[in-house]
Amino acid sequence: MSAEAPVTAVEVRDLRKVYEAGRDDVAAVASISFRVEEGEFYTLLGPSGCGKTTTMRCIAGLETIDGGSIACFGTTVSSYDPPAFVHPSRRGMGMVFQSYAIWPHMTVFENVAFPLRVGSARLSNAELRSRVAEALALVQLDDYASRMATQLSGGQQQRLALARAIVARPQVLLLDEPLSNLDARLRDTMRTELRSIQRRLGVTTIFVTHDQVEALSMSTRIAVLNQGRIVQEGRPRDLYRNPGDDFVASFLGNSNVFAGRVASTGAGEVVIRAEGITLTVACTHGVEIDEGVTVAIRPENIIIHEHEPPGGNVYPAEVETFTFLGELAECVLTVKGIRLRARHVPAKNFEPNERVFVELPIEACALISERGMSGDDRAILPARP
Repeated sequence: MSAEAPVTAVEVRDLRKVYEAGRDDVAAVASISFRVEEGEFYTLLGPSGCGKTTTMRCIAGLETIDGGSIACFGTTVSSYDPPAFVHPSRRGMGMVFQSYAIWPHMTVFENVAFPLRVGSARLSNAELRSRVAEALALVQLDDYASRMATQLSGGQQQRLALARAIVARPQVLLLDEPLSNLDARLRDTMRTELRSIQRRLGVTTIFVTHDQVEALSMSTRIAVLNQGRIVQEGRPRDLYRNPGDDFVASFLGNSNVFAGRVASTGAGEVVIRAEGITLTVACTHGVEIDEGVTVAIRPENIIIHEHEPPGGNVYPAEVETFTFLGELAECVLTVKGIRLRARHVPAKNFEPNERVFVELPIEACALISERGMSGDDRAILPARP
């Protein structure tokens, strides 16, 4: 018996949003398309100005669109041609803004009750109080109901904004960088709490962030945006291990990226000449001899040896810098003109100018084809799983 097909909660097709900028128009979103399945935690990840927040605002109905369409559970909520627009209050969505946007003159209880009081469904006082109490308990603010919103800490205000967004039981939850105003320790805690709450509710969630750690640790799938376009989409582990281009390799975690050319090909492997070294890289897609390629390897996958080990992809190197970071240490090395950044558990300190050997494991090297391709047409040549 076959499993049921997943339900599409949000579908964005060829979305465009253009802003006027003097004599020129700026495409904040340039033909973006993606689907979010029911119950997913889907993240729009990218640098400032890439179009991720504009995309979310279009989904919420806070921006009109200049091309394409948006549907929620099969119902079109925005369309450019034919024209269609459903008011934000009727889209079945809850949103948490980066600034939280809580009402400072209201108590915690009244902040959460506000969407229920202005909504189309009329609730009895008893039902309203029950719904608010349920939302506050979910975010662990049930003991703060009578407190003024301004008397809460930053983390409590973030949870208050979340309670207000979920009290109306939305079909889709939109989160616009809700953790960016918190300090590092609190951000780590709230990241775990937020994902736990989302799982308990089972609500479809679209999350906007520029923080790679948030995206990798919280998401079911990630869409990486750059200059108004999705450059790669996939599950966190797949994107991290197999970046589709130089931008994704550099933005989604730290990567050592260097150019080379295909010297020879074999069964599942290719040999690359890159500046002063020759290395073997796993490759399951066809490449041609003398083709230009890019090799990417994560710092944590580079192995530093005091003595030369057996095997391939091992090179003599010289230590430039060694930095102790607590749980990890970071080492910058030079291998025949190529600078590599490695991270490892600091069992040993290395000194500047010390001679060592570095190993670039075949399975950890991701190969990106440069064969006259760009954007969505660029070939992704993954390392072995």
